Amino acid sequence: MKLSKFLIALGLVAVATPVLAQSALEQVTQGLKFARRSPLLLYSSVAVFFMVVALYSLGYAAYAVYNESFSTAAELSALFGVLTIVSSSITLVVQILFTSKLINRFGVRTINLVFPVTTLFCFLALMISFMLPSAIISTLNRRILLPAIRNPSRILLFDALPDYMQGRARALSLALVLPAAYVFVGFALQALKEFHAPVSYLVAGTVAGVLYLVFSLKTNRAYVEALLATLKERLFL
Repeated sequence: MKLSKFLIALGLVAVATPVLAQSALEQVTQGLKFARRSPLLLYSSVAVFFMVVALYSLGYAAYAVYNESFSTAAELSALFGVLTIVSSSITLVVQILFTSKLINRFGVRTINLVFPVTTLFCFLALMISFMLPSAIISTLNRRILLPAIRNPSRILLFDALPDYMQGRARALSLALVLPAAYVFVGFALQALKEFHAPVSYLVAGTVAGVLYLVFSLKTNRAYVEALLATLKERLFL
C-alpha cells in the first residue's frame, strides 16, 4: 500500500514544512477565524476535504482494475501514457473552448455541481461493472473535469469572499484542509485494505462522494449570501 503511505507522508510534510513560516501561520489562523463566520468558506473547505477522500478512494479502486487487467509493467506504462496524452489534450480543448461558455450559460453554482455528480457516477459505474471501461472513465473524470471544470468554478466561488480574505482562504485550503485530507485518506485506505478491498474503497468513497455533493450544495447556497454581503461592502466603501 505504497500510495496510502505516500499520502500520509505528503500530508504530514505539507503540514510540517510550509506552515512553519510565520506569515503562513498568520494567514491560516485568520482563515480559520473567518471560516467560523463565513458559511461559504466553511462549507467549501469541508467539500474539498471529502473531494480528496472520494478521489483517492476512486483512484485506488481504478488502479486495482488496472492491475487485474494488465499483467506487465510495460502494459501499464503504455496505458497511463495514452491516458495522459488523451486527458491532457481534452482538458486543453475544454478549457479553451468550453469552460467559460459553460459557466456563462449555466452559472457558477450549476457548474460547481458537475464534478461531484460525475464523481458519484464513476463510483456507481465501478460498482455495477468493476472492469476496465469503468476504471478508465473514473481516471478521465479526475484528469479532465477536475482542472477544466471544478477548479475554475471554485476560483469564481472565492470571488464572493471579501478581497482581503481570498488569499487567506486559499492558504487555509492549501496549508490545512488538503494536508488533513491526505493524512485521513491515507490512514483510511490502509485500514480498509483488510476489509474486502477494493469493495471497501468503493463504499467509503461513495459515502465521501455523497458528502462532497451535499457540502457543494451548501456551498452554492452560501455563495449567494456571501456575494450579496461582499457587494454591499464594496458599494459601501
